Amino acid sequence: MFEDDKNYKYDATIPVNANAYLTASGGKYNVPVDITKLGAFVESDCTPAVSEYTCWDGSFLNWFSARRIDASRKALVGGKLESETAFTYSGTNNSTYQYKIVANNEPEDPQFKESYSDSESLSPVLNGKIITVTSPAGREANSGNTQTTYDPYAKLSYPTGIILDNSGNTIGEIGTTRIRLVNRINWQSVTFEASYSSTPIVVAKALSYNGPDPAIVRIKDVTATGFKISLQEWPNSRGHAKESISYIVMKSGSHTLPGDFKAKAQKIETNEEYYNGCSVNKTDKETVEFVGSDFDHTPVVMAAVTTYNDPNPVHVRAWDSDKEEVKISLQEAENDTTSHSTEDVSIIAIEPGTITSNGVSLVVGTLEMDADPDYTDWYTHAFSSTLSETPTLFLAGMQTMAGDNTAAMRWKNLTDTSVDLLLEEERPVTMRRRIFPRWSAISSPYRTRSNATWR
Repeated sequence: MFEDDKNYKYDATIPVNANAYLTASGGKYNVPVDITKLGAFVESDCTPAVSEYTCWDGSFLNWFSARRIDASRKALVGGKLESETAFTYSGTNNSTYQYKIVANNEPEDPQFKESYSDSESLSPVLNGKIITVTSPAGREANSGNTQTTYDPYAKLSYPTGIILDNSGNTIGEIGTTRIRLVNRINWQSVTFEASYSSTPIVVAKALSYNGPDPAIVRIKDVTATGFKISLQEWPNSRGHAKESISYIVMKSGSHTLPGDFKAKAQKIETNEEYYNGCSVNKTDKETVEFVGSDFDHTPVVMAAVTTYNDPNPVHVRAWDSDKEEVKISLQEAENDTTSHSTEDVSIIAIEPGTITSNGVSLVVGTLEMDADPDYTDWYTHAFSSTLSETPTLFLAGMQTMAGDNTAAMRWKNLTDTSVDLLLEEERPVTMRRRIFPRWSAISSPYRTRSNATWR
């Protein structure tokens, strides 16, 4: 239980008192606990807001997380202590605490949810978004199996993915969804987490690899509240399994992210096409300037078609970017000799590096490889440093035009150490043996609050 008139900040460094759970060490339960589950809420003079992503109002914490047994214990004995014996809980900035109040870890009632229309004034949770409290002691958490060690604390989780600039203003978000192809196109709606006063820029790519047929992503009907998205296969394909697709949203304009990383989000209209087909060779392109961006380093560029003015399959390639501009072209099926209608192309460019914004970690970068001439071998990209957990989100797109055949990226086996990547041409492997030598990728992992514990 928390004090109603105080605010709390989540300190992710506070340890577990493992001795409290072992009778041989004076504990009550004789349960081996997972001592890697760090973190606790501590009193703070912080002011809750979306930009203060670890700050919470004590009354609000009580409202959505406390059970009747917790309130009863608070009233009768001050709360349930992890241990009645003093223990040194060393936290951030050398802070030291000796006692920890814990909530009931209830196996029979393992999960409950709450939402509040004005949660932004009391926490980092956006207004009206659902907060979920889950007990790892619940039967669903361990499938009824005996565990070597147990997580001693209940968890709270809530939608996150909001991107803030270096002044704490909301400028965008990241997210992921799963989509299945039904017939030739199957639109599903995605609603933004954040509120936008005008239509933002949206990019979604690349597809996971649950279905082997070549496929791309189409987006349409982008508004201030969301967009529609669908898989789209190239001609002569035969249906597709459900795939994961990640997206990034950003307000139109130039931005400076935490760490002084620059970003630019903009939109153009184009029908320029660039690809080498069976009976056509198109070499048209748009040169798009990063007006007002003031990049210090060449950005990684992600681009996507965001209208559906022409139903023929199409996607977009970006290449030859520098601090001033990037080239953009559409690519259709290689046996398509017609001209594609004008479409909106959304572009988001971000300087490379690791960017931490509102608890969201964006790892932005490029890599270079020689593609397998048969396009059947997957390339395993090892991340430069092991991430704290498997990324919830991954985007990838080619940054060069060393080969001009219609092609897009696919991925699979995403972990905290690596991801497998494939350059997938529009035409099947058996129909071509040409080499596409170089491509680059952007990866954007982020962590949710699912590991946040409450006390």
